[in-house]
Amino acid sequence: MFSSSSCLLARVYDGNEIFWFENSLTDKDVVAITQKFLTSKNPNKHINSLIKSKGEVEQYLYLEAVLYHLLDEVSYKVKQPYLDEFVQQMIDYQPKAMKYHDEGRLEVPIYAIRAKAMGVENIWLAAEFLSYYQATFELNPINALIKLELGEQVLSKPQFLGLKNAIDTMSLEAKAAVSKYLQERAVSHLVLNEFTVYFALKIKDKALINNKLIPLDEKNQKLLLRSLPKVFADGFVIEQLMNAIDSNQNPHFALSLLAPYVDKDKSVKDYALLALDNESLAVSAAFVLSKTKDVQVINSLKLKYQKSSSKALKNNIKILLKMNRLPAAKIVLADLLMTGEVQ
Repeated sequence: MFSSSSCLLARVYDGNEIFWFENSLTDKDVVAITQKFLTSKNPNKHINSLIKSKGEVEQYLYLEAVLYHLLDEVSYKVKQPYLDEFVQQMIDYQPKAMKYHDEGRLEVPIYAIRAKAMGVENIWLAAEFLSYYQATFELNPINALIKLELGEQVLSKPQFLGLKNAIDTMSLEAKAAVSKYLQERAVSHLVLNEFTVYFALKIKDKALINNKLIPLDEKNQKLLLRSLPKVFADGFVIEQLMNAIDSNQNPHFALSLLAPYVDKDKSVKDYALLALDNESLAVSAAFVLSKTKDVQVINSLKLKYQKSSSKALKNNIKILLKMNRLPAAKIVLADLLMTGEVQ
């Protein structure tokens, strides 16, 4: 059973109707419509005829399912005027096949045709910028970087995706030239900084990271630090995180990222225990130590607690003992409670 929608000329379908329809719609149906569109002498006239012929209430679900699947097929095609015209038409399309949102009575489209069409547009835009940056870096990589630095401080996601993907197509000579230029330049350009991060990670350029970690803006420093474990071995990651802390570059954030290594490297434990005495780093250090599975560390924290007169330090140790999942941590905390050490 269906109900009329508050939207003009729309229909609200229930879950059972949608389920049975989607199970009845075959690949053969979709392929047939797609082939007719792609081979038509006038593709967009064909689409307009389809929309007109299926414009009755009973056909809304079928029509919009076909349009959505056709957009999916178009997303794999090279941008052409007739395809672009279809995509622009779908961006302006007003959905009529509706359903109620899972969390309320708000009506939402069953097929997000407009969002899908905008996604296709973004795919094409990324491809265009990939082609542009491929040619620019191939012609003269240094000039490409200079143009980037003199350009906008912010690129759209498709634009930056094209720029980022161009790294994969660079020659070894171009990569070496780009790395050298970026190492020697101190810039504050946000796009160039973000490109530097992705470039260094993509080609695993340790020298560039060593030279660029400190001058980067806060956003891109965090991006680099957070991404290091996906690319490099533990030793290099730990070294860079500690360098960032010691250089006062996002120290709390960098210290918290040491948590996965607390039991992998003794230097991390020692570093976190020392940082626990640093008032500005203590909370992050407590978080790192709360992840340890080393009973000896728990016992050393008990001694540290008993010897200290600092309320802040004692409070941080108490919090990390509560957070720690080791039975030993619960025992130590209970022991401190029994002896009156914990208030």
